[in-house]
Amino acid sequence: KGLFKVQDEPMRRYIANRTAVPYLSNVVWELMRKYREIDMHVQSASGGGDSPRVLNSMREKVDGLVQTQLDSLYYLRDVCEVDMP
Repeated sequence: KGLFKVQDEPMRRYIANRTAVPYLSNVVWELMRKYREIDMHVQSASGGGDSPRVLNSMREKVDGLVQTQLDSLYYLRDVCEVDMP
């Protein structure tokens, strides 16, 4: 997994108590920002009138953004699976 564990129990509690809420808030904010960006691209592509070349470019952009989101969700899953106090 892309995470490492801190072996010292008091240090793990300190890290979790001091950083968990701001960190997860930032993760959620970033996920929402990317979802809005994906939505913006999908909405602009569904407007019609664009050339196949432009539509293909938009599709590639959306595909990349979706892949980034999937990676972020897998990472978030790994974070949630860590045995923390």
